[in-house]
Amino acid sequence: MPFHYFLYLGDLYTEWASAQKVNFYRTNLVKIPTPKVVVLYNGEKEIGEEVELYLSDAFEQPQENPQLELRVHVINMNFGKNENLLNKCSILYEYSAFIAKTRKYAKILSVEDAVIKSIDESIEEGILAQFLKVRRADVMKSILIEYDEEFVMKDLQEEAKELGRTEGLTEGLAEGLAKGLTEGGSRFSRLTEFLLDDNRLNDLKKATKDTTFRATLYKEYKIE
Repeated sequence: MPFHYFLYLGDLYTEWASAQKVNFYRTNLVKIPTPKVVVLYNGEKEIGEEVELYLSDAFEQPQENPQLELRVHVINMNFGKNENLLNKCSILYEYSAFIAKTRKYAKILSVEDAVIKSIDESIEEGILAQFLKVRRADVMKSILIEYDEEFVMKDLQEEAKELGRTEGLTEGLAEGLAKGLTEGGSRFSRLTEFLLDDNRLNDLKKATKDTTFRATLYKEYKIE
């Protein structure tokens, strides 16, 4: 997570510098906006109510006083966590409740049906009602992309492990292959968005299983 935001901050500062027409060759110190990286976490992995993550934790060679650092403050917004904060902000409370509903129904229904049921029920109960009425399609798309990407990552990892067993690869090499496949997740996320926009749900389902078909779609949508 810190590395992701490290790259994101780089893009933000580049945009800011361009907009401000900053001259980096001037001799006096150029003042830049002070960053504060806070993440509202609603993932399924169990974490504490608040945790600190550091970019330096990902360094290949750990350093006691790293020359480059980024500290990310993570606040757990899952239902039942940080209740004092959630109770002070109705929007965050309702968002947390909506996500909890979706996950509950996703255990017994298809993801698409779970999202539909969760949206309908939330509107009836006044949970993010106005937002869900206006942005229903966007919410559906966002959640389906998240679940589809999570599914295909697990599928690719299993595929890599199976390949390792079939060809007699060592466990370490199989894990390395799984990691390499997993790193293609951003490509699949972009592909998922294109297919949902084009209402190609059947092709999306096929792409999660058929790697040859998935490669064809990457070429079709010019996803590198």
